[in-house]
Order: sequence, then structure tokens, then C-alpha cells
Amino acid sequence: MIINNKGEKTLYLPSHPNATKWGRIRNHRLRAAQALGKSLRKGIEVHHTPRGELVVCQDKAYHQFLHLRESALQATGNVNYRKCCKCQQWSDPENGSMYITVRTYRPHSKGYVHKDCSSAYQKGRRQREKTLNN
Repeated sequence: MIINNKGEKTLYLPSHPNATKWGRIRNHRLRAAQALGKSLRKGIEVHHTPRGELVVCQDKAYHQFLHLRESALQATGNVNYRKCCKCQQWSDPENGSMYITVRTYRPHSKGYVHKDCSSAYQKGRRQREKTLNN
């Protein structure tokens, strides 16, 4: 067993279907494949829970969703809360004070923002533009 540059345990199993071209497979992927009784198809991600359990995720989006919910649970005790990308405060998006925004600098990335934070940001942006144009 070798520890790779990400700190993950890897095994040399060149005959395994999930092995890299160098014959390495990450230990958690091997354990997940063994638990399922078949090799993992391309695009499958394996998530580590805080308790050390493994969750097989169908894609990267679902894996990121699990991390988002874990972060919310650790910070607030509620998995449904989301962090405002402007003020960094956690809130319940169901109460109407937040909405989803698509980040222009990362078009495939969505974030949550408080309505008040967005209004303050837009007002400041308009003032800066006005100052630059004068």
C-alpha cells in the first residue's frame, strides 16, 4: 500500500478494472467495488462520511451535494441551511430570505445569497460604476 500525493491509500492491482494506467487503485474505491460486488463505472464518486462510512455517488454533483449538507449540519445543526456567498452567514432558504444565483465567474456553479446582501452589493456596484464614469 502506498500513500499518494493527496494522502489517499492506493494499492497496486494492475488487473483490476478500476485501476489507473499505472495499475493503482485507491483503497476506498476498491472497498466500494467489493461491497457492490462489481467494478465502479466511470464517473462514480465515493464519499467518505465523518463516521468513516463510504457512500457511492452516481456523479460529482451528488457528491458535492453531500458535502454541502454535511457542512450545513456541522455549522447549524440543520442540513437544509445554506451559506450566503456574500455575508457567509447560514440561513434557511425556504423562509424566502435567500435565492439561488448563478455565479458569472463560474457559470456552472450556483450559490445562495440573501436578498438584502444582493441588494447592498448591487447598490455598491452601481455607485462604483457611477464614480468611475464621472
